[in-house]
Amino acid sequence: MSADQTPAMNEDQILIRDFQSKRIAHAPIGSSRLADALKGHISAIDPDNNWIELSYEPDTFFFQAEQIIQGGATATMLDFAMAFAALAVVPDGQSVTTVNLNIAYLRAAKAGKLSAVAEIERRGRSLIFTRAKLVQGDAVVATGTSTLSVIGPRN
Repeated sequence: MSADQTPAMNEDQILIRDFQSKRIAHAPIGSSRLADALKGHISAIDPDNNWIELSYEPDTFFFQAEQIIQGGATATMLDFAMAFAALAVVPDGQSVTTVNLNIAYLRAAKAGKLSAVAEIERRGRSLIFTRAKLVQGDAVVATGTSTLSVIGPRN
């Protein structure tokens, strides 16, 4: 790549940069049909302190009996948040992929709004370690940790 070319960026990384720079105030995650169905969007970001908050309001497609959100959807919300935290700190043109995901379910996530706050625990050249919590109202419904591999630069 020549010096005058900008690396191709991950669509989610572009969204993060636009939100960080305040070019956009509302940042729905449109790169994935799954994120769209979860009604995911960026709520807040603090790149100096390496954390991001994503908000969700899952569709009824994700409900089990009693309007409890299915565990895989809960894990997905945490995974998105941790990946976005990592995408926020890697250089433009690099991307990340989850190589390990651990979830602890603390209580049932019910229909309604949820927020996932993710932060970077440690950042290396090739691996990023993150943790997150999924909150509904005042209750933490699940926590997660993740290891992500840094990929790139993209062509």
